[in-house]
Amino acid sequence: MERWVEMSDTHWRIGRKLKFSREVLATWNEEVIGEDASGEWSVLRAGDPVDVGGGKTIEFGSDQFYCYPRDGWWVAHFWGPELSILVREPDGSVRRSVRSEPVYVDISAPAVRSDGGISFVDLVLDLVRTESGNIDVLDEDELDQVVEVGGITEADVAEARKACEEVLEAMRSRQPPFDGSDLRWKATLTGGPSA
Repeated sequence: MERWVEMSDTHWRIGRKLKFSREVLATWNEEVIGEDASGEWSVLRAGDPVDVGGGKTIEFGSDQFYCYPRDGWWVAHFWGPELSILVREPDGSVRRSVRSEPVYVDISAPAVRSDGGISFVDLVLDLVRTESGNIDVLDEDELDQVVEVGGITEADVAEARKACEEVLEAMRSRQPPFDGSDLRWKATLTGGPSA
């Protein structure tokens, strides 16, 4: 029997994506919505700002769902089928773009939970599933360069590569949470049908 627990009370926390354990790449507020066998699920609501530093913010045009595995070296992001992005620059200018990868996975050190927040250290590699179902691994060429400048250790690189292969296989074979599990969580917020 699958374990699927919805949170009874709204629980908000701060999410942080870190670079090499030191530099904060992004900060946002997210609502924890529950957990299942894949991990803990949360949502960044459409239009809520993501602070990416230097006075620059990003706003997404639709809700973005996160799955944080309990011990996995990755964090999955789900939206779809397209994600409009509004970037507000410090000088007041605004750029709009659209992403068509409804599933995006940051390979990262395991997420760390603390009072009022959750954070993860980005380990460079990313995977995306496009609307057409293609799965791409991004930034493989940058991984060794990061080690050379002392950003992450060889042990972290080994874990990152191992996690990337595991996630790639899970995405290809549509294992949870890459099997449409996100649709159940989206339905809890919209009242719509779940997959």
